[in-house]
Amino acid sequence: MTGNERGARVERIPLALLRPRRFPSRSEGGDADIRRLATSIRDHGLIQPILVRPLGRDYEVVCGQRRYLACKSLGLPEIVAVVRTLDDRQAFEVSIAENARRDSLSPEDRAEALRRLAAMYPGRPKEELETWLGPEGQPAGAPLLNWLDTLNQKEPRQEPVAVVVADQTGATAEAPPPPELGRPVPVAPPAGSGETKVLVRTGAPAPSGVVLRSSLISRVRTLLNKMTKSGTLDSELLNNVVDELRHRLDHQALPDFLDLTYHGSSRRYVSRHCLNVAKLGMFLARSLGMGPDEIRDLAVCGLLHDVVMMKVKEEIFTKHAALDQEEWEQVKGHPIEGALLLTKEVVLRDVIARVILEQQERSDGPGVLAARKKTETHLYARMINVVDTYGAMVSPRAHRLPMLPYQAMRVVMDDGAKGMLDWDLVQAFVKALSFYPIGSYVRLEGGEFARVVRSQPEIPEKPVIAVIADAQRNVLRLPVEIDLAMTEPTPKFEPVSSPV
Repeated sequence: MTGNERGARVERIPLALLRPRRFPSRSEGGDADIRRLATSIRDHGLIQPILVRPLGRDYEVVCGQRRYLACKSLGLPEIVAVVRTLDDRQAFEVSIAENARRDSLSPEDRAEALRRLAAMYPGRPKEELETWLGPEGQPAGAPLLNWLDTLNQKEPRQEPVAVVVADQTGATAEAPPPPELGRPVPVAPPAGSGETKVLVRTGAPAPSGVVLRSSLISRVRTLLNKMTKSGTLDSELLNNVVDELRHRLDHQALPDFLDLTYHGSSRRYVSRHCLNVAKLGMFLARSLGMGPDEIRDLAVCGLLHDVVMMKVKEEIFTKHAALDQEEWEQVKGHPIEGALLLTKEVVLRDVIARVILEQQERSDGPGVLAARKKTETHLYARMINVVDTYGAMVSPRAHRLPMLPYQAMRVVMDDGAKGMLDWDLVQAFVKALSFYPIGSYVRLEGGEFARVVRSQPEIPEKPVIAVIADAQRNVLRLPVEIDLAMTEPTPKFEPVSSPV
């Protein structure tokens, strides 16, 4: 293991870019403790830098929460920090080890630490995890400290460099020179944890979008209703919805952006499905490296691809049986009618109407139009065809329950292998979303529940998951991230529906 792989860098970071740590390994000190520490920093400077990890464009405190709060109370513009790339598991373990150097964990902090360790290492006996924290009443985490020390010993010795804070404290800190940036950091686990290795990765948290999602569905429904009833497109409302979707694609956590679940009335199936197809189309477009204009086009295509379905009788969507011939004819003719409706809209590009017309064509020929070759069908239409197929299967209907995302992805892959969908686009979709799609849930061998949070494009069968609940469905206060591609042996798991 090279110094670059294990290295860290020291930076002066504006306090405005720092976030308090989300997973404290112990309760923080009271206001009096923070005031005493602030007085010491004001009089003597910050002797020891804090440890932070990158989190999107910001940084999160891993060790040194009290020092961070004290500097913040003094109104300092920046702070010296050691920046190291850590995932949730490693950040928590390092935090425990750092606190263990001071004094023992309280019973409450110890119980929470054990709970998180149990989620990190499914199947490990509780007794073994307790040994990692050391005896109760004694400084905790000796094995974790040994692990941390071992990691430090593996790094080549470097001459320290001094870094000076540009504020009134005059504080200095020493650390190794900065390593080569952008390298993945594989790290070993604490003692007694077998051969498990974890690849360090980070991701920015995002707020829950449940309420906003419901609002989006309402706006999409209004958009489609207006168009089918008046024959004109509300371009302002369309732009409003597309702009919000683009913002969310750029800033929201993917599991939340790609959450396709909806528990409202089945009457809103069309608007819900159009929203889902738009989101999936945008996600696929971005994963293919398309630009902002193309991503916007895919959003519009997804939102409007089923616009004429709003005219279909409601009982067809709520029917608890297969459609008869007359009902099927209503559904089958909607792409042609939808394309004719959209050609009247001068605010839309001509390609949008073409995509709506072609989007149900299959690469092997069958569709509502004459058979077309793959090269004759627009790329957008082939993309919408792939994501529309997947989105329809994971959505509930009156006559069936939704498929699990994993099952739906298998069907998409089978259709692609048979030539019914564009195979190249199917492969790209699977790599971007993974065999176990982002936002879906799995259950580990020990009974714990986890959510898929990121894909591994080159190893789509081994995504990154976050343990969110124990075997009794008790939700963890903070999720525990596990990179299955770098965890050996790979934990056994199975796809499940949402546990909460």
